[in-house]
Amino acid sequence: MENKKAQVWIESVIYTVVGLAVIGLLLLVTRPQIAKTQDEFIIQQTMKAFHEIDNKLIEIKQATGNRRIVDLQLSKGELLLDGNANKIKWTLRSSGYMYSEPGYETSIGNIDILTTQNVDKYDIQLTLDYSSNVDLSIEKQGIAKLLQPAKNPYKIIIDNLGPNQEGLIQVDMSLT
Repeated sequence: MENKKAQVWIESVIYTVVGLAVIGLLLLVTRPQIAKTQDEFIIQQTMKAFHEIDNKLIEIKQATGNRRIVDLQLSKGELLLDGNANKIKWTLRSSGYMYSEPGYETSIGNIDILTTQNVDKYDIQLTLDYSSNVDLSIEKQGIAKLLQPAKNPYKIIIDNLGPNQEGLIQVDMSLT
């Protein structure tokens, strides 16, 4: 009688361990796919935000003194507002998702996209290049500002400061 009770306990422990092992294997297999899907969503979200920034910049170029505010949620990656190069760049490092052909730059609208392969991961860079038509400044200085992921959205104020000596529209971006 006692052997049967012990056997029931041993079988219960073995079934529990086997069940946990199966769950662990499922998580091991599905986790990279979940991360890929999350990265794809974040890239699409950032593309929409870049289109919004670009549209707001086009709107404010119409007249000196125009101002627009953009809410930007940065949940992953780094955003560089570069007043020296007149560019806005977002970089996502070590993604499992291949957004475009690695090593070849492509464009969607005004957004340049470059995917670089690093072993089995990818670095993805989205760029808005205003070097030919706008004099971009950050907080009224020719500096670069790096934004890190944050829980709260960034509020970016975009101002038209008027034309400079070369005839380019001076656009200032600042954070609140």
